[in-house]
Amino acid sequence: MKSKNAADVARNMFGPELYQERARRALPLLVQYAKARHPIQYQKLATALDMSNARNLNYVLGSVGRTLNELAEKQSKLIPRIQVLVVSKSRGLPSAGIDSFFGNLTPNNRSKLLSDEKKAVFNFKGWDRVLSDLSLAQISASFGDQIKSAREFGGGGGESEEHRRLKEWIRENPEILGLRNTHLAETERKLASGDSLDVSFQTSRKWAAAEVKASNASEPDLHRGIFQIVKYKAVMEAELKTSNLHLDVLAILVIEQKVSDELKNLAKNLSVEFVEVSKVEGGYKVK
Repeated sequence: MKSKNAADVARNMFGPELYQERARRALPLLVQYAKARHPIQYQKLATALDMSNARNLNYVLGSVGRTLNELAEKQSKLIPRIQVLVVSKSRGLPSAGIDSFFGNLTPNNRSKLLSDEKKAVFNFKGWDRVLSDLSLAQISASFGDQIKSAREFGGGGGESEEHRRLKEWIRENPEILGLRNTHLAETERKLASGDSLDVSFQTSRKWAAAEVKASNASEPDLHRGIFQIVKYKAVMEAELKTSNLHLDVLAILVIEQKVSDELKNLAKNLSVEFVEVSKVEGGYKVK
């Protein structure tokens, strides 16, 4: 994000260039983050747009900004600079590429003006109308239904035979998680939070866990599994930190069924890894 002239160079998003196509994909995603009142890091946005180099977002965000400026001028109304939500991991602020959209940023007032603009983005009620005016579709996956189903999932009456068999097979086959030379493999490993890991592995460098969802798992249970992975990873990292142990943490959801696009989107949004397996004679195989 070195360029300070993206606003002057990038054209609006309605054109054939790759950065323009990415801008058309980026704006609905940024609207979703605005509604959730959350910023997004450059690398996460780049990954969502299938970009290997986050530095190339300067033209994408410049195109978004140019498009919103043109729409605001056409309609004689104020539209906040939504690209202010895209921030660096180190400082939590947008890069210098956004400065030309303000025109009055100085080292002394930059942080405050960007913070004020972020609040304006969060409080703006017209984002759906903006997308409609630009003929862009809203991102349908707000994940509200998935969160609700995960919350309301009541579990079942004990462990099923399908779950037990898959769990034991994973314990015997750590390579499906990309692990080698494991020196400890356990099932139902207790965490300090009171939860239990379905399968836990340790190597000289990693502590890895698998949350197992067998073929009989319901869709709400799969949604719950995504959030279980988020929790387990956080607790595992906390245990290691407080024990002064330096291991990489890996937590993966193993699913014995075809994963829906809805579930894939939820997993991607929360940076949760999953592995699909299917039953074969004598065990399972990775799809």
